[in-house]
Amino acid sequence: MQSISLTFCESLETDLANIAESSGQGWALIARYGDHPHPGPPSAAKPMLQRFALTDAEALVANFNAGANRIRRAVVGVPIYDGHPDADGFERIFPDIRPHGTFAELAARDDGLYGRPILTSTGGRLVEDGKDRLSPLWQCEPTGETLHGRAVVRPTRLRSVGLVSKGNIPGPSLLNAATNISGDNPPGDTQTMKTKLIELLGILGVTAAPDADDAVLGNAVDQGLAAATKSKTDLATATTDLTAAQGKITTLEGEKTTLANTAATAATLTTDLANARTALAAERRERATLVVNAAWATGRLPATEREAAVVALCNAADFSAESARLAARPKILKTESAADALGRKLGTDAPKGQQVLDLVNARMDSKKETYEAAYAHVMLTPEYQALMAPATGALR
Repeated sequence: MQSISLTFCESLETDLANIAESSGQGWALIARYGDHPHPGPPSAAKPMLQRFALTDAEALVANFNAGANRIRRAVVGVPIYDGHPDADGFERIFPDIRPHGTFAELAARDDGLYGRPILTSTGGRLVEDGKDRLSPLWQCEPTGETLHGRAVVRPTRLRSVGLVSKGNIPGPSLLNAATNISGDNPPGDTQTMKTKLIELLGILGVTAAPDADDAVLGNAVDQGLAAATKSKTDLATATTDLTAAQGKITTLEGEKTTLANTAATAATLTTDLANARTALAAERRERATLVVNAAWATGRLPATEREAAVVALCNAADFSAESARLAARPKILKTESAADALGRKLGTDAPKGQQVLDLVNARMDSKKETYEAAYAHVMLTPEYQALMAPATGALR
């Protein structure tokens, strides 16, 4: 990444280069904790004191592992250069802008900041030629303190690491041979990582040529990160919409259940209504039959019209008015006393006639009915039917 040269003051950041030392098992010590003097950036040669603590290393590692840096870290990491061609003021001293390796991992340990370096074949040759020390290029910010006339600054972001023969933080040699430090990746693996980066960008919808330089790839990565951010935003929006849709589905399911319960209730009410109508029709027919029989018994209706009269009375809009009209019809048949007729039919069996008469008189007394109406009702009673069982023939 191209460095920006800044005139150092209390409100600005600057880039400082140091030297670190190595350790075993594929990890290299990039910088020890403590206070390290520095002559200051070339643009403002003012001596400074770099203060590096465990908390600063942890912040650098967190920045390295966070968010958008993950994409760059997965395929590029922290680049390793021949010196510091990416630092302002050092371009002519270190003209080689090609990366000769990378740090794919960083770790904050008890004694300093460590990384797992991967060198290309050219990086290995640089080490063989004596550039076997690590010099971190990081952004620093002032703490507001001074010590022995030097402004105290702290590192905030590790930008790159340079292979140098001598630097500001003395220490042992990084390597004594041009072999791959980690043992996990062969020399030249930077090109493989570049290919992986291009493939990853393709997944994000950004095209980069296989021979694209670092600047072009950097722009492509920025586009890929923007696309990934937009995809994340779209996913969040889709998730919100899905949650809202699920809420609506739950509401609709509740309404569906309510409607189903209402439909079941309506079906029950419909059945009850049908049963009530059937019962009402049966009761109305029974009442109509009584009224029609009374009219027939008093000679106001011929026997052949009884059924038609029952149906008409059942269908009448005003049952009471139609019943009164039927009872008020004039007699059309010559009739005699029902008791006399009964006596003739029974012959000498006069006690039965008396019993019938007793039944009629009892109903007239209890119901306050006329003789004809009371007699018509008695004729339909079980008592009358049992009394008349031995007799033969009709009464009229």
